[in-house]
Amino acid sequence: MRFPGFEDDWEQTILGNECVVNPKTEPLSEEFVYIDLESVVKGELVKEVVVEKSDAPSRAQRVLNENDILFQCVRPYQLNNLLYRTTDDRQWVASTGYAQIRTLHNSSFIYHLLNMPNFNKEVMLRCTGTSYPAISSSGLMEIPISICSPQEQKKIATLLTLIDDRISTQNKIIEQLKTLIKALGQNTFNGNKYQFSKTSLGSICKVKKGEQINGSELSETGTFRVMNGGISPSGYHSKQNSEADTISISEGGNSCGYVQFNKEEFWSGGHCYTLINVDSSISNKYLYYFLKFSEQKIMALRIGSGLPNIQKKDIEDFEIVYPSYNNQLKIVSGLNFLEDKLEIEQLIASNLTIQKQYLLQQMFI
Repeated sequence: MRFPGFEDDWEQTILGNECVVNPKTEPLSEEFVYIDLESVVKGELVKEVVVEKSDAPSRAQRVLNENDILFQCVRPYQLNNLLYRTTDDRQWVASTGYAQIRTLHNSSFIYHLLNMPNFNKEVMLRCTGTSYPAISSSGLMEIPISICSPQEQKKIATLLTLIDDRISTQNKIIEQLKTLIKALGQNTFNGNKYQFSKTSLGSICKVKKGEQINGSELSETGTFRVMNGGISPSGYHSKQNSEADTISISEGGNSCGYVQFNKEEFWSGGHCYTLINVDSSISNKYLYYFLKFSEQKIMALRIGSGLPNIQKKDIEDFEIVYPSYNNQLKIVSGLNFLEDKLEIEQLIASNLTIQKQYLLQQMFI
């Protein structure tokens, strides 16, 4: 896939011929902004920490220039790379966990090339280590790449950067919606707008533990999701043991206490509780929202360290507060609207990411 008017063959070369990796940099200022390996997620700077030179970690060595690229050398498959751009007058310094790449020509084009699936495959082939695979700077420089003319580079980079900017905007919309939902939930369940009654979860629901199935019965695709203690399905199964519109709570593992509303039929595994509402005076969706906003309290019920779990009795004794049925429906209506909006915005973000990945695969040789 190429822009009209470009037909020349791409030049075969290596990354080291198109950039300088870990160039010599100026001394550290007395105070600077430090970028560690947790500061960048999928091309976005998610945090900035100002540190004093005297307190700086030993890995703070990469003094950045405008348009420098940070390539994550440890677990590079995460693609937490960054094209550094700022109008900030402060000094910015990155961890040596990144390779600092200073390009000779179009930095944006090289940045997108570094995120290409084929490039990442070459990176992983050169990594050492298993738990924390890492690539050396010298190994990175030797990776073969294909380069087009500067004019074509500019067009490709401009298009992909526009999509990146749109994804960034979309992610901000999603975060703002999440903040709004959280604030509305806190105001609803902790505020004084409604008069609440109290009861225990076990008095309004039958708490049922799921049934474990053999791993050999799971498949990557199928009719019914298998929920078994995690946030995501463990796999898929041809049968279901739980109805649609059922609340589930993870029973064991690192995610125990995670609350989920299952819109479709599913298989509840041995590390999953399902809640069967037997009290018609309490809306099932209201109960879900209350439990979801109480998730941290539910997670605090976990016992054990190696493989934590939550006991059935502790789930049954968990305190539930609820207003009149009509007020429950009002609360559900407002939260449903925001949750539906959030789902749509997340779908848009997912489709934009898929579009970008498709273009990366089609526009780079």
